[in-house]
Amino acid sequence: MPALKKMRHVTAIAGGAAVLMLGGLAAASPASADTNISCTEWNDSQTVGYACYGDANEFIARAICWDDSTQYGTWEPVNSGEVSYAYCAGHGGLQSSGIDWY
Repeated sequence: MPALKKMRHVTAIAGGAAVLMLGGLAAASPASADTNISCTEWNDSQTVGYACYGDANEFIARAICWDDSTQYGTWEPVNSGEVSYAYCAGHGGLQSSGIDWY
């Protein structure tokens, strides 16, 4: 893993399964304008997980918890089918979530 990464990110409100389409015409995040990435999200009251596909190297799940802490999953390769999970158990539960990628 490189020491410095030029990361992009998007944040979603927790509350169910979703597919995030970023880049191209789906301008979900201004930082995503030059990267096409699609992620499937799974979440419950404590956890969020993402699997991402597209034109990036790696991604990581980001959970914002009700105690205002930010918890991160593991860096996973894009297009691998691997899921990055971030957990808010012990931090008041999941408030919102998102991904970072490079």
